[in-house]
Amino acid sequence: MKKLILSFVFGLLAFSSFAMQATVVSTKGKAEVQNGSSWVALKNGDTLDQGSVIQTGFKSEVVLKIKESTVTVAPLSRITLQTLAEREGVAGAQPKDETSIYLDTGSLKSNVQKSADRRVGFTVRSPVATASVRGTEFDYATRYKSVALKTTGGKVAFWKNTKQSEAALDNAAANPDLPAEEAGVGNEPGDISDYAPPTAIVVSRGEDAGASVGSGMKSPAQVAHSGAVSLGAGTKSAATAERPASAFGGGEPSTKSAATTGSLEIEVVYE
Repeated sequence: MKKLILSFVFGLLAFSSFAMQATVVSTKGKAEVQNGSSWVALKNGDTLDQGSVIQTGFKSEVVLKIKESTVTVAPLSRITLQTLAEREGVAGAQPKDETSIYLDTGSLKSNVQKSADRRVGFTVRSPVATASVRGTEFDYATRYKSVALKTTGGKVAFWKNTKQSEAALDNAAANPDLPAEEAGVGNEPGDISDYAPPTAIVVSRGEDAGASVGSGMKSPAQVAHSGAVSLGAGTKSAATAERPASAFGGGEPSTKSAATTGSLEIEVVYE
């Protein structure tokens, strides 16, 4: 009996994980979190758990801090904090801080930073596609049936949503005690994201990619060939070029290049 108990305790330690929280750093205008069937105003210092649904109103925003990373939710946005977990490594794997955000509508930007001696996994899902990164820069714009991605630093794993890929992320969100996998050391999608399916592509610095419901994925070469247009020092796809000024600049929502290393901007617009 003692051996059985010790084995059970060891198993708990080997596969342990701890819930992270998001802390509200600042708010502007109308920023709320869902509480049952009602919405409660957010204030500085509030803490949010995994599963929290947040929305902002017109000319409003909220800044969240998750471990060393910050997330700014722009006006007229709604997000769900799907996964906030510190996963402990097993069999030599490095511990991992994992954040997964579902962006239902609107836009957000994040400065993704890792803690000392820990991996960081940061994934943003939209209705069409998913982008996953470990401390790099990218812009991510989605419409109802299409997505445009621009990487401004490092490498991003990018894939169109499938039942299998969605199930993998849903399983991670529903099972916070899943152990961290061994860290990848190459440049394949699986080295960037633990959840990248075989169909995922890597989008490197200065490259664009896209996905749509009707035509599937567009590689950086295909996007460049089919209608990239100039935008400052970089380029964006023709579909993204139709977007107006940035939501973070006080105008209509759009994407823009990230200025801070380890940052990303993502946007969803329904038409």
